[in-house]
Amino acid sequence: MFDAYLFDLDGTLINSIPSIVNSQRFALQHLLHQTLPDDQLKSGIGTPLKLQLRKHAACLKHCAESQVDDALVDQLCQTYLQHNLQSHLSGEIKPYEDVPELFAWLQKQAQMGLTKIGLVTSKARKTVEIDLEKTGLKPAFELLICGEDVLRAKPLPDPVIEALRRLHVEPSRAIYVGDALCDMQSGKAAGVYTGAALWGAFASELTSQGEADYELRSPLDLTKL
Repeated sequence: MFDAYLFDLDGTLINSIPSIVNSQRFALQHLLHQTLPDDQLKSGIGTPLKLQLRKHAACLKHCAESQVDDALVDQLCQTYLQHNLQSHLSGEIKPYEDVPELFAWLQKQAQMGLTKIGLVTSKARKTVEIDLEKTGLKPAFELLICGEDVLRAKPLPDPVIEALRRLHVEPSRAIYVGDALCDMQSGKAAGVYTGAALWGAFASELTSQGEADYELRSPLDLTKL
């Protein structure tokens, strides 16, 4: 057992990837009148939204990311958030299979003082709290590290390091579970164990890169570590 279990959110605990891709597509189509293939839209998930949309806009405009106007990026983000918020408020986003069972087990361990549970995501806190409330996962978390809480996002180690600092847990006693390569890179750089959520959208990428300490086929695999 670890002293702290840290989790990514999208694609790790909740099946929100289709919603994210759909809202990115909507924002790009609305403002640039064109979009990108779904695989390309998925490629930046896990990093801050502004970085994702700036990259997509640069691709569509055939220019360097630095040449994309900041005002356009802000418009894309606002359009994305307005569209995406509806899917979160509607309750259509659900936890992955076995995630509620995992969290029931983790909460029991936490109540006995055996572990701590934290969330580390690049997502904005407002949407994170809606998701956790709607999916019933919110009571389990002692700590939320969201996009606003650090200056440097994944794949840099800062979000994971900040979670460890606030939880008072040594890196060698923690695991960070995520579905994307940037999660594994952030966790590794912070010195924690990493768990690849192979039930998520990026299973083939994670297995081919071999970055994770543990390859998890099911959320309940965490109960056996």
